[in-house]
Amino acid sequence: MTVDQLKRYEAENVQYVEFMVSAWCPNDRERFAKAVGEAVDDAAKLAALEASGLADCVAGKRNDLAAAIDKIRTSLGCDIPVPQPGCSVTFRYIAQI
Repeated sequence: MTVDQLKRYEAENVQYVEFMVSAWCPNDRERFAKAVGEAVDDAAKLAALEASGLADCVAGKRNDLAAAIDKIRTSLGCDIPVPQPGCSVTFRYIAQI
């Protein structure tokens, strides 16, 4: 879907785009919910999530997103001498976990 959008955006002379993506760690959901169940304020909830392995979830999703970006660039042929349309559009992701 992103590859198709980038091709379309280039045809429309779009130079920059931000895509939103949501990521979650379904196997950790119950553990995270239990961890924040006792916390009363945001700082305590964050500390409980961090103690329950939130950093591992975020690192895994960061790796997934990096792999997706590599796949997009490969699909478009952005790193070959004559890249396909879409490669000239700079794109970023706004990620929420």
